[in-house]
Amino acid sequence: MASSDSNLADPAQIERAFRRNGFVRIPVLSAEEVRAVRDEIYVCFRRRHGDIGSSEARDLTSRDLLSQSKLLCAIVHPRITALLKCLLGADCEYLPDFEAHINQYGIGGGGWHVDCGSEIPQPYLLEPRYRFVKCGLYLQPNGPELAGGIDVLPGLHRWFPPLGSVKTRFRAQFILFDLLRRVRHYRVPTEAGDFVAFDSRLPHRGTAPGAAIVRQLSAQHRTTNNFSGIIPPGCDKMVIYFDACRAGYARQFLDNSVRRARAEMGEPWSNQLRAQYLGLQYPDDFPPEFREQLTAAGIRMAVYDGPEKSAWIEHGRNYQTALAR
Repeated sequence: MASSDSNLADPAQIERAFRRNGFVRIPVLSAEEVRAVRDEIYVCFRRRHGDIGSSEARDLTSRDLLSQSKLLCAIVHPRITALLKCLLGADCEYLPDFEAHINQYGIGGGGWHVDCGSEIPQPYLLEPRYRFVKCGLYLQPNGPELAGGIDVLPGLHRWFPPLGSVKTRFRAQFILFDLLRRVRHYRVPTEAGDFVAFDSRLPHRGTAPGAAIVRQLSAQHRTTNNFSGIIPPGCDKMVIYFDACRAGYARQFLDNSVRRARAEMGEPWSNQLRAQYLGLQYPDDFPPEFREQLTAAGIRMAVYDGPEKSAWIEHGRNYQTALAR
């Protein structure tokens, strides 16, 4: 396939690559910046969950990251915001759905999904203007053994037979990617500090680590895809994920998040990802450095403003209180 690398000096090339493949990749952070961000992830994770090697947790949530300026400011790096404005337009929007994933991988045929799956069968997913991107900042190489990135099925973000309902068309896509993932999936060759933007409808998974790593998994850890304590110290896979979209599509995403957040309420605090970001208010809940960089980039932060707004704000306050204990 054609290279996924994109040149910010050539917006037309970026648009062509994204439209054709469903993703683009650019280098963003220097080696020194990567080390600084990884150090903040370790500090934040230990404070929230304890040692990475012994913890079952594999995420830091939106509210966890608000107190970590280097982590949060990394997602508004000028190269990232320039790329997103090229893909999404000058009035593109960020969503408050951001988190750090630690040691999350795909194994064998598992892990394949599309990020818009919970929104099916909403018709806006197949509108010609629709563009909603998942954004990943990768903090290690996607090497053959430790596997620091993602696999994708290039081009399948636009493969929907023009017949039947939205649900039927996505079902047809699923049948195709279930077949193609066995023979033509593409390992995105990310290096530490690379940024990848990919269409929310693009089938993808976390790249599987090498056989020597997988062989160390117990049956239970294989079932839960949990690599805690197996990845060598200092080599943990770390990715910061967040969302951005063309103006006008944030509201549907946030409304859908309400339904998913209700289902999370019986889970531990650390698993209530949507319940946390639905209560975030901009600019009040965000650190000054982040607000300044987002304003300088001319990008808006979309927040939930529906009928349950006050309940989610209260939930967020309760989470912050729990964090402080």
